[in-house]
Amino acid sequence: MVSYHRLASLESYDKYTLQMKQTPNGCVVTADPNPALKYYFADPEDSKFNLSSNVGYNQAEDKLVWRGAGFDTDPALMGHITKIEIWEIGRERFLRVARGNSLKALSLSLDRGLDILEHYDPLWREFRLRLGMKPDMSQPQVLAPRSIVLCFDGTSNHFSSRNTNVVKLVELLKKDNPLQQMVYYQAGVGTYLAPGFLTNIGLKIAARLDEAIAWCLYQHVMPL
Repeated sequence: MVSYHRLASLESYDKYTLQMKQTPNGCVVTADPNPALKYYFADPEDSKFNLSSNVGYNQAEDKLVWRGAGFDTDPALMGHITKIEIWEIGRERFLRVARGNSLKALSLSLDRGLDILEHYDPLWREFRLRLGMKPDMSQPQVLAPRSIVLCFDGTSNHFSSRNTNVVKLVELLKKDNPLQQMVYYQAGVGTYLAPGFLTNIGLKIAARLDEAIAWCLYQHVMPL
């Protein structure tokens, strides 16, 4: 499976195809991952994005805009709509709204507005991929209140160069959104009981595997 950082470096056009469907809740697009990249959505709902809830109509400028809503039900527009579709030009896909009465069709770039994003699922305590709106860094950013939790494993009554079980807090910055910060707490190696390993030899193997591939990473990553 391709890493998220590798995925983030690719153009949206290369990551997925898009299908559009009219639903009772509005106009919804669904992303179908490029099989060559070998990534997937853990929840099928994560592959969907509701355009009706996120795209509006600016009547003064006669154009579609992101961070609005109800473009397809706007009283100034809906009476003129003849077709809503995904329109592809070269390597870019657009939301296209055709209008009758000789009015020019409206379009909005889907590839400039949407992308595959990483989000933290508190229920499953892991990071997942979803189709979402790209962060607009030109908008004012409001920092949410944060708290920090310090964790100590208590494996020794002293701290010295000989103690390999000192708790380490490593600050991880999300590369796609600098507002998202996490703290990584690595428990002392071998101080927790790995499920399925009941012998001392098994625990040593588990500890070495954790050092090598960090298979327990998501158990120790908590958002601030």
